[in-house]
Parts: sequence; C-alpha cells; structure tokens
Amino acid sequence: PECGRAARTQRTFVTESLPDDDEEWSSREAARPQAWTVEDIVEAGVPSASAESVLQLASAIGASDVEPLSDATTLWRFASAREFDIEAAKDMHVGAVAWRASFSIKSVMDAHGCGEAYRDDGCRAAGSRPS
Repeated sequence: PECGRAARTQRTFVTESLPDDDEEWSSREAARPQAWTVEDIVEAGVPSASAESVLQLASAIGASDVEPLSDATTLWRFASAREFDIEAAKDMHVGAVAWRASFSIKSVMDAHGCGEAYRDDGCRAAGSRPS
C-alpha cells in the first residue's frame, strides 16, 4: 500500500547507544558503514548550503545507518528548526527520539502503517520496508 508519499531511495543513519567497553567499541566501529559525504547529503535532497550543517548534526548524534528521524532531509529539518545551531538541533533530535520511544510506535504502525516492522523501542527493524 502507498503511504501518501512517492517512493524514493533515501540514505539514513542509525542512532545507537555508546558501547560500554573498548572491545565493543572497536567491533561496532569496524562494522559501521562508511560515513556520508556532503555530496551524499545534497544528493538526498538537502540544499548544498545546508549540507555541511547536516553532516555536523549527523556526527553530533552519532548517526550511521537506518534509524527513524535520521535521514538527511529529516536532520536538515532539525537543523533548520534551530537555525543551524548544531547543539540545539542535537538536543531537539534526542528529545524527539526519546518521545518516540516513550509510547508504542510498533503498535501504532502495526495498526496504521504500510507494513514496516518496528522494534519495541520505536526504531524500524533492520531491513524493514513497506509491503
């Protein structure tokens, strides 16, 4: 089913908790996808004048792969909502992710979504796509 927007490919990031020990940190770093470039961000639809700020915000929140609220255009919205004050945009993003996790996105999306699988914490399940 269509979710009211045109299907498009969009690169996204994962916001993850920081590892507790050096060994876990090293294994996560080794598995982490290659970082975005400014060109990737512009290609995703962010105006070139804002791409560097989006890249800074992505770095500030520790984003790296598929995660709700962390695609380039959404991060651009957070940055522009805080007039490109990266620390304020980061705080806003952290608050939005916490708010999202505070209720069952999974239940809402099971009832009203387009077939994507969600985890209990409100994050999209790995590899999940609308049916």
